[in-house]
Amino acid sequence: MRKSLTLSLKKQITQKWNEQFPSMGVYKPMWLMNICGPLAVGIALLVKSDKTVYEPVFHIHNLCKDSEAVSLNVPIDALYIYADDTRNEYLEVSKKFKESSYIPIDGDVSLIALIESLKKHFDITCFKSNLLQIMAYLAVWSGVEEVFNDVKRFIENKLNDCSEMFGTEAVRKEFTETLPQSIDECEKMRVIVKEQEEKLKLTNLPHRKMII
Repeated sequence: MRKSLTLSLKKQITQKWNEQFPSMGVYKPMWLMNICGPLAVGIALLVKSDKTVYEPVFHIHNLCKDSEAVSLNVPIDALYIYADDTRNEYLEVSKKFKESSYIPIDGDVSLIALIESLKKHFDITCFKSNLLQIMAYLAVWSGVEEVFNDVKRFIENKLNDCSEMFGTEAVRKEFTETLPQSIDECEKMRVIVKEQEEKLKLTNLPHRKMII
């Protein structure tokens, strides 16, 4: 009979994962995270319904817009792992995250390099519109006209080339209206990032620089 994920076992699993990702802090049991510029970078260990397995999900959350909770945005999913994990499968999954993540898990991050990585990830992710939205907010948050114009062109091209993302023109139009429209929103956006860190209780997590 498989073990259930008790509170004690959850703490042990969280600690094991934190040992693999020491640059992340424990946001809550079964959830690691650090802050990189305007993004919360996390690994959520999602307990499944029968409570004998969990699913690691690497994700980023955009702090540039007001949210009531941290979302699992643009995730990279992994395998289900049994609570007892007698074969230490978590080590293989943690290695996968380190190799396939679209943003470095530790250290300072170059904004330009990150945007190029997100462009490449667009082709393989199932969450294309989410990724485009994050890129748009990053570009405005940067306050750099050249970055903003480059990302704007990329988004416009993908909206035209990948219309199947939305199904209908009305949905496409609704999505484009959610995107920030001007680099002049930069300072306002940076204030929101600070407010979101407080609101979502992220201030005590490890912080990294995003180099512009």
